[in-house]
Amino acid sequence: MNHLSDDDMIKGLETLGQSFQPSATQKENSRRHIFQPNRHKKGFHIQKWVPTIVSLVVLISVSIGIFVLINNESYIGAGESTGNGALITDVTASWDRTLLRQTSTTSPTKFEIIFDKDLLFVFDRFQSFEYNPDESLEEAFAKYKIKESPLVVGEFTEYRVVKKSNEMYTIEVTGRQGFTYTLKKVAPRKFVGEEGIEYSTGTYVE
Repeated sequence: MNHLSDDDMIKGLETLGQSFQPSATQKENSRRHIFQPNRHKKGFHIQKWVPTIVSLVVLISVSIGIFVLINNESYIGAGESTGNGALITDVTASWDRTLLRQTSTTSPTKFEIIFDKDLLFVFDRFQSFEYNPDESLEEAFAKYKIKESPLVVGEFTEYRVVKKSNEMYTIEVTGRQGFTYTLKKVAPRKFVGEEGIEYSTGTYVE
């Protein structure tokens, strides 16, 4: 067995080491890989569109709110126009908890009109004619200036009160027993019905 000298061993190691050295092509590829700029792939970024989406949502919400307020006349007290151009306003809410009591004695009636939230009550408290044994019922009735009224006695759920110009108010009742009854305000708490019956109330209404 031959023993290698130190010089032979050094040369052998150098030769072995050269086999592990990268080639010129490998070095160039490594250099390009290291120094090549990082290119991000283009994609959809939701963060970029958030302000635009929020602006659109706000715009749509504001538009809907304005549309609702404009069309909800009872909420904002807006007037509506009749066929002849007169302006009327829904004032039903203002008449809530209001009692109109008949004060005149020119008709064989004693009406009470009560507005209670979603209900309208019309009572007739008239009991009888003044007793006079010397006259008939027809004669007693003939003494009254107002013989009948368009006001209907009962309890109603479908109604509203509308205000027209010149302090005119109309009670509009719909449904099977639907009717209308117009009142004119002659003083802050006094009204006169369309047939001439007079009323008073303890509250102020719009």
